[in-house]
Amino acid sequence: MKGSRKTFLWIAGILLLLTPCACLGINPAWLILEMAAFLAFGWIGFLWRVVPQVQMRWDNAASAALCVMALVIGSHLFLRWLYNQTSGDGTSPDARRWPWRWTLSGAGLVLLMFSAGIGAIGVVHQTAWLATSPVPLIDEQGRETVNRIRCASNLRQIGQALQRYADDNGGHYPGDFLTLSLNEDLPSMIFVCPSSNDEPAGVTTQEVTDNFNKPNHCSYSFFGQGLSTPVASNRVIAAENLENHGGQGMNILFGDGHVEFENKDEAAKLLATVAPTTQPTTHGQ
Repeated sequence: MKGSRKTFLWIAGILLLLTPCACLGINPAWLILEMAAFLAFGWIGFLWRVVPQVQMRWDNAASAALCVMALVIGSHLFLRWLYNQTSGDGTSPDARRWPWRWTLSGAGLVLLMFSAGIGAIGVVHQTAWLATSPVPLIDEQGRETVNRIRCASNLRQIGQALQRYADDNGGHYPGDFLTLSLNEDLPSMIFVCPSSNDEPAGVTTQEVTDNFNKPNHCSYSFFGQGLSTPVASNRVIAAENLENHGGQGMNILFGDGHVEFENKDEAAKLLATVAPTTQPTTHGQ
């Protein structure tokens, strides 16, 4: 019975993790690594930003420390007296006295309860504010930020598929995205930027083959035809249209598999390094 309950909890936890990943088009393994990194080292950046801004009032800190010490000592003396009164006359040499660790443990418990109470009040307050706020929780700017992340995830997965294809084909990249999609079994939605007006080419292999090369079914341009691994880390492999994100910039896939969002001026410079030798293409020429 316990084994079944544990299995159910594991399955429920995995589904809770995979559901938002599927909605945002994010690789779950990458999300787990990012979460682990933030949990392990995220506090370092927070302290680096916050500590220099903290102005310490040593007089207030000293007053607070003295008050805490007085409270703990007074509580210890009172609890020791009360313990002796309730457990006997306290005159016997074998009588057990109230130890300091009991007082300190109680003080720590009170502190934890106080902190938990403040946290609970904050959660209730924020939840009520979000529930009654007339302002949309996700505005256009927030939606665009999410779309950029999903778009970058698409290109990152394309980069991983390119590496697998090269490993299986003597280090050579495919001639176009359609070949990559069919050989690596990539869903057509991976080739569609969520900020664009493009639509997936289809679900079945025949639908993808028939529709992929038609307009508005691929949001990204391929600059890697004819290349073989290893590829320079700063070599542009794929990019999207500038119009996808309102002309503010574009996500670009580089030779080492990383993706960066570049503003339009920097993106133009990067594309100029590959355009003279390799024209962008989404399908075979």
